[in-house]
Amino acid sequence: TRMLKNAAVQARKHDATVLFVNQLRANIGAIIGGDISAGPKSLPYSVSTKVKLTRGGNPPRKIREDGADVPVAHEVRCKIEKCKVYPAEGKVATFYLVTKDSEKYGPVGIDRLDEAVNVGIRTGAIIQSGAYYTMPNGERIKSRDSVVEAMEGDPALVELVREKAISLMEENKEEGKSVSPVESKLKEALEASEM
Repeated sequence: TRMLKNAAVQARKHDATVLFVNQLRANIGAIIGGDISAGPKSLPYSVSTKVKLTRGGNPPRKIREDGADVPVAHEVRCKIEKCKVYPAEGKVATFYLVTKDSEKYGPVGIDRLDEAVNVGIRTGAIIQSGAYYTMPNGERIKSRDSVVEAMEGDPALVELVREKAISLMEENKEEGKSVSPVESKLKEALEASEM
């Protein structure tokens, strides 16, 4: 507990974020089962945000390398279990985490293409009406998978969607529409990834 209080003071002083990675373990012998977190018992009371990361339901994305299929990206599901900063408990986000550099899926990290599609739909840069999606360049595409395929072959379209999403977030802010802290952090992350 003392260490967590000291870490919080230092993090605030240096404008830093402290991440505790805590692996779950099975609660063997308990009547009401489930997983429990190992480690100090004070950790659940001291954290401001608790995010549970699990593998998503879709199969990993693979590339052909030396005659074998090699997984390079896995779907990750993030569920906010606790948040003292913003009322977001229970919200779920899924994204692809690229674990190996490849020409098709890009560098290690969050898949930029998948991120652009998700952010574009959420902000209105890509307009969804039923199964059809209207891109910022006016092209109308049926199904989300086809949108991903169209953007895969056109890196300029990915940047166009990202730029339009950022401009829409700025317009909402200027017009006085409520921009959630999540959206403002999303905008900062998009701008930082462009640098």
